[in-house]
Amino acid sequence: MSVTEQSREQVKEKLVKQSPLAAAIGVACWSIPIIILWITVFSIKSAIGPVMLVISGVLVGLAVRIHGRGYDRIFSVISLIAYLSVIAVALSSEVLISGTLSLSIYALLFALGSWSAAFIARKSIPFIDHKLFAEVYESDELAGYKKIKNHWLVVLPSTLIATSCLSFAGAVVAFAHQQYLSIEKQVEQEQHQAAKFRAKHIPTDDEFLATLSDKKAFSYAFAYYSGRHFDELGVYQGNFPQDTFKSETILRYLVEHKNEPRAQFILGRMLAFERGEALMASSRQSGDQFARLYDIYQFGCHIDAKQGRTLLQSFKKLVTEQSVIIDIQQMQSNDFRDYCDILDDTEFDYRYIRDYKS
Repeated sequence: MSVTEQSREQVKEKLVKQSPLAAAIGVACWSIPIIILWITVFSIKSAIGPVMLVISGVLVGLAVRIHGRGYDRIFSVISLIAYLSVIAVALSSEVLISGTLSLSIYALLFALGSWSAAFIARKSIPFIDHKLFAEVYESDELAGYKKIKNHWLVVLPSTLIATSCLSFAGAVVAFAHQQYLSIEKQVEQEQHQAAKFRAKHIPTDDEFLATLSDKKAFSYAFAYYSGRHFDELGVYQGNFPQDTFKSETILRYLVEHKNEPRAQFILGRMLAFERGEALMASSRQSGDQFARLYDIYQFGCHIDAKQGRTLLQSFKKLVTEQSVIIDIQQMQSNDFRDYCDILDDTEFDYRYIRDYKS
């Protein structure tokens, strides 16, 4: 076999191995990891997302080159169609534009990506073999390559449909995975917050409560009652686990072990009925200023409002607790009976302990 015949056979073998349909199927499959990579990069740092215009062009070109093994121009067209399909999916998925680059930069990156996709997709023909390639291509020796399955009417629509569908599927998978990771992270954060929240609980046995100052014990009693924790200085410390039973347990400790008048007053209002009335009476006898104020409320609301105002004015001169003074001033500036509803209010209000000093 002469050198010319041998070269011709080599050229024929190369051209017969060309497979536009394989290139179309291959690049469609590659579009899945390409779009997933694009979405991942964008989610990590959106400013880098536009660079994928070039990177995806290179990857699309490589996919067509590897699977198609082609020298014909149709491979560049296949690559460009696949590239545009991937970009369309990226654009619809909102992972293309980061909002920090000018339109001219996007145009440049798109041009580089398109050129890379088209250039890399085709294998280059040595300059000295151009004529021989053309002769073989025009001959009848490539009948197998020129079958209908490799015709552009079949290959190009197949590329467009397959790449668009699979890249869209890849985008769905990527976003679904990101959503899963986001939910998982959110659940972990919520569990961490819940554990941190539960860690705020304190023991409510007598031994532990004995180690607390009265002011601190009151702050925890209010925190358990309201779900809001203020320290002894009145500084808000954040949310707190609500547990009315523990709040009452702390107040009972202050009543039973420290004979604390304000605890008697608060617990008496919370319990109401006979037990509550007994605690309120004990608190008044101990000189608690809020308990005495509410006693005047009772008198003014149910017996004599005018005399109640007189008692209120006299009592104000003896009051040292700021929260009680504010209550009196508010009542003096309005109709006495407007405040009678508070007698039925059993809430543990923060003003009961805000300025209190045992």
